[in-house]
Amino acid sequence: MILAQTKDPTLVQKHMDKCFEGIQKVKFSDKQEVLAMISAEQEVVDFCRKIDVNEGDKKGNVEKWMLEIEKVMRQSLKVLCMNSIADYYNNERVNWVAKWPGQVVLAVDQIDWTKGVEEVFADMREGKMEAYRDTIWGQIQEVVQMVRGKLSAQLRTTLKALVVLDNHGQEVVQDLIDKQIQTADDFEWGSQLRYYWI
Repeated sequence: MILAQTKDPTLVQKHMDKCFEGIQKVKFSDKQEVLAMISAEQEVVDFCRKIDVNEGDKKGNVEKWMLEIEKVMRQSLKVLCMNSIADYYNNERVNWVAKWPGQVVLAVDQIDWTKGVEEVFADMREGKMEAYRDTIWGQIQEVVQMVRGKLSAQLRTTLKALVVLDNHGQEVVQDLIDKQIQTADDFEWGSQLRYYWI
């Protein structure tokens, strides 16, 4: 059905969610260029470059420009994550969280959590893991205060997911404390899902 929509590329919109998880539709310009992806929650994430569906061998070949959407989607999220990481360490967390797409916020939060735990392991002094646990608790409280305020539905959804992730991170850190784990090489840490920016 999608391949039959060669004359009007915008007709593939109704099939977009079947092709890409998390994308309900894409944003087209008047010139039939794909500019952004839009989630079911209506969160718009701009692409790092536009996709001209009528350029070269893409004209009339839905499968070609759909593959390019996948490529540009990945590139765009990579650039957004890179920029968001830099912004995370140069801003207040409560300001940072409202500036970035939900998926990026959650990924960067997990990257920071992994980095935080491993920095404690690298300089394992008495009370340092407990201090990091308390830092996470403070972050959770900041987000909870934000959730109580007036927010867009999209930001509220992101913040709820962020609280769940941070709460889990705090529980993992408490477990490391309770089991007196002293090194990042220990199975208790190695068995956790960790995010790294490489």
